[in-house]
Amino acid sequence: MILGFLLAWRFRDWRSPLRRAIEALVIVSWIIPSSVVAFLWIAYLDGESGTLNHLFGLHTEWLIHHPLLSIIVFNVWRGTAFSMLLFGAALTAVPPSHLETARLSGATEWQQLRDIVLPSIRGHVLTNMLLISLWTFNDFTPYLITAGGPNFTTELLPIYVFRNAFSYGAMGLGAAISTIMLAINLVLALAYLQLLRERRPA
Repeated sequence: MILGFLLAWRFRDWRSPLRRAIEALVIVSWIIPSSVVAFLWIAYLDGESGTLNHLFGLHTEWLIHHPLLSIIVFNVWRGTAFSMLLFGAALTAVPPSHLETARLSGATEWQQLRDIVLPSIRGHVLTNMLLISLWTFNDFTPYLITAGGPNFTTELLPIYVFRNAFSYGAMGLGAAISTIMLAINLVLALAYLQLLRERRPA
């Protein structure tokens, strides 16, 4: 979320074809199917012919030696793309005159962000935080990349539910864990609604 906001903030004043090209790439990275994304990341991180190893002259089996780090980087990449799109749209609603007035008054860029921008887009920040949290918590795409391995080191909760319910036939355990996950998602959603309600003027 932070990376997405920083990119959107840096690109907000660009009026060049490069910005449109970057935005198009960001949109593509977000809308392409998860199965295609997983295949691309497997090819990117492959130990023998992967793009990452070729770029840096390495011979590392990333999905074997650093599986959890690979999943974290993958998740940050997709979340950054979504956050940049959301914050890019949110920043257009911030009145430029407010920023210009603050700039003429001697406010630093950080002060403009803290006192003008962030309060103006607080609702978007909360929405993005909720969606990113829920999607990360329930994301099944890592299964397509590592299948929960090696040795269960990347077995996230959705993968754990899938393995127990369908691979081991423990449908009751899978249903129980799914219910707990649903309750956690509900708590997150209610907390978001409470924060959004506090944002509204009395």
